[in-house]
Amino acid sequence: MEERSRKESSKSEFSIVASLLGDDAPKELDEAERYADILELRIDAMSDETVREIQRRAEKPLILTFRRRAEGGFYEGDEESRKERILSLLPLSDFVDIEINSEIRDEIIEACRREKIRCIVSFHDMKETPPRGDLERIVEDCLNLGDIAKIAVRARSYRDVLTLLNTLLEFRGSPLCMISMGEIGKHSRVIAPLYGSVLTYGCLSTSAAPGQIHVRELREMIEKLLPQ
Repeated sequence: MEERSRKESSKSEFSIVASLLGDDAPKELDEAERYADILELRIDAMSDETVREIQRRAEKPLILTFRRRAEGGFYEGDEESRKERILSLLPLSDFVDIEINSEIRDEIIEACRREKIRCIVSFHDMKETPPRGDLERIVEDCLNLGDIAKIAVRARSYRDVLTLLNTLLEFRGSPLCMISMGEIGKHSRVIAPLYGSVLTYGCLSTSAAPGQIHVRELREMIEKLLPQ
């Protein structure tokens, strides 16, 4: 792979995302907006009524995510139904997350372009961290398709976390989010913004992914580490 020569800066530009799940999520909205820059609505784990209530009340930008069980979510239905639900809720959102391997990917990306909504093209491996070369190819594919690329992979060792962070550093300056999932990779959610991740995800009362940290603690830890 061709080497990149980017001037590194000590300043990290990133946003903290609070993942909201369940039909009690509106009760956590005030706390989420206190500590997060962006809210993720995990609509695979909430009703349309709850989604629309948050869309009406929220003051922060919203990510609409309808995650399949195969990639760490709760949805087990058909893709056509998933597409129709995303499209029905899309207009009041600021971002939509769609998996790169989804058969409805291109239709969702096109709808985002029509509505001028930013598209996060994501890849998840719930079992392992791919080798460095494979990770780089996945990042490039996601960046070529979406406005933001999101890569979340399971860490089985600290070497896996280093593989992810080195890949992230290679693409520093790109609209890229990378996460090492699981207990071993938990610290990556805190330090990834220092390596160039434009998003990092925290939770409220319910974790949306392995290794998520409460959004208040996430913000406090990141702020302690940021260069002054």
